[in-house]
Amino acid sequence: MGLIHLWRPVTPSDDHPDLSELERAVMQAGLEREVDVEDDAEHKRSHGIVHTPPLLARAMAMRVDRALKRHLGRSAGLADSKVGVLDPACGPGAFLAACEHVARASKSRPAAYVGWDFDARAIKMAKRVLESPFAEVQFPLTLESVDTLAQKPSLAITAPGRTLVVIGNPPWASKSKSRGHIVSEGMMADFRKEPDGSPLREKKIGVLSDDYVRFMRWGAEAVRQAPSGGVLAFVTNSSWLDGPVHRGMRAAMLRWFEGIEVYDLGGSALIAREAGRDDNVFGVRPGVSVVVAWRPAKHGELVEGGRVHYARIRGTRAEKLAALADKDLVLEALPPHSSGFGFRRTGTRVAVEDSVPIDVAMPFHREGVQTNRDAVVVADSKAELIERLENIVAGKRTPELDQAFVATGHFDPEVARSRVARALADDPKGDKGILLRRIAYRPFQMRYFTPIAPLCHRARPDLLAAMDHSVFALLTVRKDRSEREWAHAAATRDVPDNCYLSNRSSCRARAFPTHGPDGAPNLAATVAAQLADRIDREVDAEAFALFALGVLGARSYRARHDAILRDAPPNIPLPRDAQSFEALRRAGGALLAAFGAEQGSADAVVGHYVLDYAPDSLALAWNACEAAYDKAFSHGV
Repeated sequence: MGLIHLWRPVTPSDDHPDLSELERAVMQAGLEREVDVEDDAEHKRSHGIVHTPPLLARAMAMRVDRALKRHLGRSAGLADSKVGVLDPACGPGAFLAACEHVARASKSRPAAYVGWDFDARAIKMAKRVLESPFAEVQFPLTLESVDTLAQKPSLAITAPGRTLVVIGNPPWASKSKSRGHIVSEGMMADFRKEPDGSPLREKKIGVLSDDYVRFMRWGAEAVRQAPSGGVLAFVTNSSWLDGPVHRGMRAAMLRWFEGIEVYDLGGSALIAREAGRDDNVFGVRPGVSVVVAWRPAKHGELVEGGRVHYARIRGTRAEKLAALADKDLVLEALPPHSSGFGFRRTGTRVAVEDSVPIDVAMPFHREGVQTNRDAVVVADSKAELIERLENIVAGKRTPELDQAFVATGHFDPEVARSRVARALADDPKGDKGILLRRIAYRPFQMRYFTPIAPLCHRARPDLLAAMDHSVFALLTVRKDRSEREWAHAAATRDVPDNCYLSNRSSCRARAFPTHGPDGAPNLAATVAAQLADRIDREVDAEAFALFALGVLGARSYRARHDAILRDAPPNIPLPRDAQSFEALRRAGGALLAAFGAEQGSADAVVGHYVLDYAPDSLALAWNACEAAYDKAFSHGV
C-alpha cells in the first residue's frame, strides 16, 4: 500500500515527562511542519510525510544502541567514537534527537551524526532545532538537503573502519519521487527475485516501488558496504512482513543480515483484526512495523542466513510505545523460513501432506469482478439496473449516478456512455448477457451487474466466458493477512464479485470455475491421472471441485492448516481411496447447494463477514464436510 489516507499529528497528549528539551523542540517542529504543509496536499503526499512520535524514535534508538553493544562490539553504543549515524529522511530530526538523548550519558562521543532529507524546508527546521544542542554536547552534526535515493550508498560511510547506523522513518509514499534513479533502480533488482534467485514470478510488482521499500534497499546496501558492519533500523508500512510480492525482499534481508528483530505494531485498517484494542501509532490506514537488523564486518552475502525474532505488540498507542521501549520485551524466534519467507508469526505451520495446490489442479482461475463503482454498476433487480443505464445514456445526472459522469485516469465517461448505448440497442431487456448479468455479490446476496467496460472497471471477460461453460466456481483466496480464523471457502453458480469473501483489499475472492473460457474442463491432466490412480476411475473437473470444496468446508482441515492457508492458495489433500473421495464429493455438493440457498436466520462466518442471515443448511453442510474429512484423513486438530 504505502498511501496515507489519515494522519493524526503529534499533540500535547503525546508529551511525556521523560522527553528531553531537544525531543520536545523537535516534536514542536513537527507540529509546525504539519501546519506548513497543511494547504499543500501534493507536497505532503509526494514526500510521504508522516511525523514520528518522539517516544517511538526514542525506543528505536534504544534498540539500536543495544544491538551495537551486544552484537557488533561497540561498547559505547550510539556514543561510540567508531559509530556513525545517518537518518536518510530526517524531517525535523526526531531520530537524531532520540539518538543524542540515548548517547549523551556516555563519556564517549560518536564519529558523526548526519541527517538528509529531500525537503529543504525540513532541513531548515532541523538546523534551527538541532544545531545548537548538538554543539553544546560536542556531537558532530551534518544536515543537508539531499535526494538520498540518488546517492551512492557508499557516501553514507565517511570514515574508514566506521560502524554505520541507518535509522529513520522513510517516506510513506507509493508514487516515489525517486523512480528512475540509476542507483536505486539497479539495486532494486535484488528485491525482484524469488528466494532461489530466479526472476520474481508475479505479474504485479508495483508495491516494490513504494518509497519505503526503496529506502530499505538503499539502507541495507549502505550497511553492507560499511567496513565495520552496522545496523539498519526503520519504521515502515508493515505489508512487507508477509506480502507475497515482498518475498524476495525478505529473502535478501535474511542473506544480508546476521540478526533481524521485527516489532509488529499492527493497527492496520486494511485487514480483519482480532477483537481488542489495536491502535495505529501513526493514525494511518496501513499497519506499522519496526525492523532492527545488524550485520558484522563482512562484505557480500553472509555464509549463514540471518535469524528473525518477532514480537506482535497490541493495545493503545501509549501501551505500544511503552512496550517497544521495554528492555524486557520478549521476542519469539521464528521457525526456519520456508516458502514465502514470512516475517510474521501466524501459528503452527502444519503442511498438507500428499496434496496438490488448488491453482495447480485447476489452472484457470481469476479474481472476481471489480466494479470500482458499485452504486452505478450493481443493482438488486434487472429493471433497476436497466433504468440506471438508460439514465446514463440520456445524460441524466443524479447523485446516485455521479460516478458515471466523473472522469478519472482509468475511466472516460463518454466512452462508457457510447458503449452502454450500443449494449442497450443490442440487448434492451438484458436477456442476452450483453447488458447485464447475475453476480454473486456477497454470501447469500445475488445481484445484477453490467459487464460493460469501462463503466465496470474489471469485468473479467474470460471469467464470464468460463462461467458460461461451468457448473459452478469454487471460491477461495490467494492470501489472507487477517488475524481471524481462516474461513475463506465458498461456491457459486454465478460470476462472483471480488469482495464476495472480504471487502479488504488484501483478501480478494478468486474463482476456480469447473471449465475454462474455451469450455475445456478446468482440471490439469496430471492431477486427473493421479486421482484416477487413487480411486480407480476417471474424475472430471466438477467432481474434483466438489471434493475440494468438501475439504475446504471442513473446520478441522482449516484449523489444522490455518497458518499455511494464509500464505497461498489452499493445498488439497489427494484422496486415499474411492470411498473417501465420494464422501467428500457429496459433502461438497451439499455445501454448494447451501451457498445457493435463500437467506435464513442462522449465524455464520464466511470469509471476513459475520452473518446473521445464513440458511440453516450451511451449518449442516459444514458438519457433513468435517465428518467426511475426519473419516477420510483421521487427523484430529
